[in-house]
Amino acid sequence: MKRHTARFFATTFVAVSIALLWHLASLLHEALRSSEWPSVPGRIVSSQLGSVYCGESGGCTIPEVRYVYSVGGQSLTGNRVSFMTVATNLSFATKTVEVFPRGSKVTVYYDPKAPAHSVLQNGLDLSLPCAIISALAFLVIGILLAVQGFRTTNAA
Repeated sequence: MKRHTARFFATTFVAVSIALLWHLASLLHEALRSSEWPSVPGRIVSSQLGSVYCGESGGCTIPEVRYVYSVGGQSLTGNRVSFMTVATNLSFATKTVEVFPRGSKVTVYYDPKAPAHSVLQNGLDLSLPCAIISALAFLVIGILLAVQGFRTTNAA
């Protein structure tokens, strides 16, 4: 029974790593494309700290920034600061809220194919490649656990 649990754990580890890599790859593609997106002026309408559930540790602090902008005469609202805004520590979230205070003017980058899709910090930042490397490390660990689990099962 213990071997089956180890194989299940390893297989789940690999599957979750692959799903995470798929998501991060789509973010990477979008971040790279965004460096070509046009920009328009915008204005921050709200900027505050929020929290999300982070498991047993409780809540994690996130920056919640909303902005308005106009494309082709259509007023739009966005809330994406960058492509890797994740639940993080209080210091990072506070700094983001301070950089984008309510009422400030900002540059909004938008997808010309879908203008409602926008971001304040376009292009690739360091956190996305770091997240991909971490996900790859988890995938390798999962594969090694799976191989070890299957070897143990076959040896028995």
